[in-house]
Amino acid sequence: GLLTQEFRVMLDKISTLIRENYEEQLLLKDTKYKMLQAQINPHFLYNTLNTLNWMVKADRNDDASKVIIELGLLLRAAFAQEPMTTVAEEVRLAGSYITIQQFRYRNRAEFTMEAKGDLDAYLIPHMTLQPLVENAIYYGVDNSLEPCRVSVRVLEEENAIFLEVANTGPGMTREELEAVRNFTAKPKGHGIGLNNIRERLKMAFQNSEFTIESELDRGTVVRIRVEKRRRAEANV
Repeated sequence: GLLTQEFRVMLDKISTLIRENYEEQLLLKDTKYKMLQAQINPHFLYNTLNTLNWMVKADRNDDASKVIIELGLLLRAAFAQEPMTTVAEEVRLAGSYITIQQFRYRNRAEFTMEAKGDLDAYLIPHMTLQPLVENAIYYGVDNSLEPCRVSVRVLEEENAIFLEVANTGPGMTREELEAVRNFTAKPKGHGIGLNNIRERLKMAFQNSEFTIESELDRGTVVRIRVEKRRRAEANV
């Protein structure tokens, strides 16, 4: 009887420890997720405000109003409390970002976007697509003497959501590409980096693909494939 009683006490203690450890890990995971999500590019905001300044001075009030609206949408998404959003919303935010950058780069960049499927039904971490576009501009357009093309593709597949962002910029050598793939290369930008995106995808999905391809003088492409997670599954 004494052994049985002690055994039950031990089981209760183990159960309590497991539950407390599980709750602690969930809290740490949520905190880490929000810290990763909170990284914002101050240089983009600074450049956008400068663009608005010269638009106002040039009496281009309609264009300035459009940029302000798109900027407001981006900032609202950056400070969102929920870690997940719909794929369709990510596409819309990337579109807002591209609209702003079109005013800045004009003939230096050409943007194309393709989005197909029931993207409003599935979830993805906030600020996944826009930072990829930002990197494509920073490493492509800003480092190209010729006009650079940035393309965005988001497609619903049978069992997954596929995202792709590519540019026709200078690309990378094999050594540079390997360092980027291993996330050992020192980031040159100031926004959300590729490793940040990969970490958040790993935390949000059990199975996710994150690949980077690049060829010198041919450009770079980043591809993501994540399992479908419907909006109804968010609470689960």
